[in-house]
Amino acid sequence: ILNLSRQDLIEMHKKFFKVQNAIITFTGAIPQQEAEKNARKIFKSLPGGKIEAAQTFLQVPEINNEFVNKYKFEQVNVNLNMPAPNQLSEDFKAMTVINLICNGARGRIHKALRGENDLAYYGYSSYGYSKNHGYFRLTSQTSIDKKDELIGVLESEIEKLKSVPVSREEIALAIEENQKIMNSYMDDNRLPYYITQYEASGLGYDYLKRLSLIHISEPTRPY
Repeated sequence: ILNLSRQDLIEMHKKFFKVQNAIITFTGAIPQQEAEKNARKIFKSLPGGKIEAAQTFLQVPEINNEFVNKYKFEQVNVNLNMPAPNQLSEDFKAMTVINLICNGARGRIHKALRGENDLAYYGYSSYGYSKNHGYFRLTSQTSIDKKDELIGVLESEIEKLKSVPVSREEIALAIEENQKIMNSYMDDNRLPYYITQYEASGLGYDYLKRLSLIHISEPTRPY
């Protein structure tokens, strides 16, 4: 990036800054007709056309390996990365619920690292996805002398998810806590970004509202 010239940036802008469709979000007390008029005006001002370039999608490798990046300070950052269902998979909703089960103050990761063991200040999971890829990540930080034990505990939690059925009660609590967190986090400034992001990814602008209604209608089973 540092080697790019001003002319390179101009050419990249001409090649890649093209819009075929767009989602334009307005919030607040604005009449629908006025919003539509403003949206058309904004869209018309954007350069149109098709980008002539090959798309390259993220590939999540299936490997079992440990990478150690050594620094002079004591803290050790731990990330366990695993392939996960993409957004179009039939297991997408189940994976979303699994991520909720692992997270939060009552989540499995916090309990395993802080409630049952004195291994870390924090620990959480994250589920990244698109229509083309998916990955599941457990993240924490500890001291060098507790690194191996912490990794072992995280791996044990993964094994439990794979082999032990999840109760409906735990699923309901996880969804309830996540909804409370999102409700407290959202305000008029953040909400437009989230609803636009979910609409653009194909989940729908009301995904946050529908997320609180997710339930497992079939008998509980290991995922």
